[in-house]
Amino acid sequence: MKKLILAAVVTALASFPSVMTAQSPSSSNPQHRVLGYQDPETGKFHPLAKIQPDTTPPSHGTIRLSISILIRSTFPSTANFLCGAMISASSINLTTDAQASFGEEAYSPATVSGSTATCTVTIPYSWAIPAASSTVDDSITGSYSVTVVNSDGTVSGSVLRVTSGDFLSLTTVPASDTTTSVSESLIM
Repeated sequence: MKKLILAAVVTALASFPSVMTAQSPSSSNPQHRVLGYQDPETGKFHPLAKIQPDTTPPSHGTIRLSISILIRSTFPSTANFLCGAMISASSINLTTDAQASFGEEAYSPATVSGSTATCTVTIPYSWAIPAASSTVDDSITGSYSVTVVNSDGTVSGSVLRVTSGDFLSLTTVPASDTTTSVSESLIM
């Protein structure tokens, strides 16, 4: 009876599809096992695929946006101008659908002199984005905003006006250790 039960258990286990490990014939060390599964119909062992780590080295640099503002609106003397820049970088592998995306933001106060204001927003970045190719699409876009805020002490921080727009559209990541400079002019 014991032999009959043992034979039934062995038969059941042999026909049960499950994740199992294959062992090198020369070693019984569990560190040499390979994860996989055995096809119940053919008996063939199929190792699970290994996922390759991302080996893309980071690309790093700086994007510098200079904004020149011609002031045509009437603002109180207590108004302050604040410039902001937002950068988005993305990469899509058209073969594997693998994607990577990054975003950066920075702000800088403007210097006002008479009817003009100027500011420079500097954004350092470090992104692990593969180089663009026939199978990899890269995209880097940038947008800016200039916000005028009243800071007269009674209505501190009230927004008086906001202007925004796009200033950057690239299909390749700039070379590492470079500064990409862009200038914008606007009227407020």
